[in-house]
Order: sequence, then structure tokens, then C-alpha cells
Amino acid sequence: EYLGVVYAERGEKINPFVKPASVVNIPIDKPSYYDTHTILRADGLSPKEYTLTELFKKSKIPLNQSTSFTFPQINLPILDVSKNQIKIIFDASFPSYYEYTIDRYDYVTHTTVYHGGYIPCFTDSIDEKEKTYVYTVTPSFQGRKGKPIALPSVSTKQGESIKDKEILQKEWWDY
Repeated sequence: EYLGVVYAERGEKINPFVKPASVVNIPIDKPSYYDTHTILRADGLSPKEYTLTELFKKSKIPLNQSTSFTFPQINLPILDVSKNQIKIIFDASFPSYYEYTIDRYDYVTHTTVYHGGYIPCFTDSIDEKEKTYVYTVTPSFQGRKGKPIALPSVSTKQGESIKDKEILQKEWWDY
């Protein structure tokens, strides 16, 4: 026996593994296992390619279950603002199996500016001056929408974009 593997001499028959009654097969969430080294039971909607089946002692079955397909969720994307261009940057850890909807709001209008699969960066060009915009990013999986993530608001003034961080460094009544 070497590291739990049994080696047989040539011609020697090895009996197949018989699973004891105290052991069960449990599907686990593959993205969580590989990305964060977390063992979570697979979401009920997990496609087969996103699950692994492992053996667990009945008394040691993982209690926590992934909800990444039932309730899609993401971390806050990075917002980059420069001269009339708004960039929403998704890092490589964002799930490629989700669809993403990016909405732009101002005080009067709501516009869906992107709907589709994972992209590393979305760029929106803004031509209007003296407006404040809020962007939301909503992940979805097979029609199930997750919680929209609201990004910090962006204001344009005299043709230049101003980041929220810059606004916080000045007096609010100057805007």
C-alpha cells in the first residue's frame, strides 16, 4: 500500500471497492472547490460540468450549499472614469457562465447599455454634460436574475468626468 493506493502483482486479482453504507456520493460545487478551495454542496441548478461527485461519510456531509446558480451573485466591479468614458472592469474571477446586464440610470432615464456574456471590460461613452449617472450590473443564469450591484455614481461637469473619490475630497456644495 502506498498513499492509499493498492498495487497488485501481475495476475493478482483486486476486489473492486465496495462503498460502505456509512458513505454517500455528494455532488459538490466545482467552481468553489477550485477557485476558493471551499467545499459546498452543489446548487440544485448546477450544470454537470460545474459539479464534482465526492464520497463523504454520512456524518460528515458538507452542510453549506452553493447558491451560485439559483441566486447569481458577483463582487463589485471596478469603475474607471476618464474624459467622457466610463469603464466597468470585471476581473478574471467573475463567472463566465453568467450573463450580465449593465444598466445606466440618470434622474430621468434608464438605459440597458449591455446584455450578454462575460467581457473583461465594458466601455460607455458619455456625451452629455452636467449629469449624474449610476450604473448597475446584474448577473443572471438561465433567466434567474441575481441581485443588481450598484456602482458609485459618476458626475460629468463641464465636459469632464469626476470620480466619487474626488467629490468626497471637496465640499459638497461646490457641485
